[in-house]
Amino acid sequence: DYCDIRDRLIEADMVIASFPLYFFGMPSGMKAFTDRTVSLMKPYSGSSVRSDVGKSYHKFKYDFSKKQFVIISTCGYADSSDVYTSLRAELDLIFGFKNYFPIFCPQGELFGFEQLKKHTDRYLASVQDAGYEFATSGEVSEKTKNKTERSIIPQNAFEMICNARWGSAEKVSNEQ
Repeated sequence: DYCDIRDRLIEADMVIASFPLYFFGMPSGMKAFTDRTVSLMKPYSGSSVRSDVGKSYHKFKYDFSKKQFVIISTCGYADSSDVYTSLRAELDLIFGFKNYFPIFCPQGELFGFEQLKKHTDRYLASVQDAGYEFATSGEVSEKTKNKTERSIIPQNAFEMICNARWGSAEKVSNEQ
């Protein structure tokens, strides 16, 4: 299917990728797809250095300067500030530093709990606001961006839910 998808990627004004964070990176299916996009790149010259971040990279074969890239990812951690470091580094090299808009959602497990729908709906409304702002202006306000990066519920409540769902830390360490 990649050949058809590749043509649509080239023609698209905006590309949105959405996936869960699996062990600090993208899931294998998304990684395989991303690896296939190397066909959109010029061969590596060995000496090209990206001026904006001072790192080597492949240039795109096509003019993607007006193309918008949005990455939406959720994780099972209480907060997303540190767990996306390796993914951000990879995305920076692929798309260029800050040439994509990330929405990294902590506490993704909560979306499966009907009892927390009020909290998850409030979070999803902020993601919808970010999407609207991005689609209409190409930017997302700091206020909206901060809302999308905020935890859905307090960390201690999230930890209690996870421990109840996955088993307590003491139980896990006794089993090992």
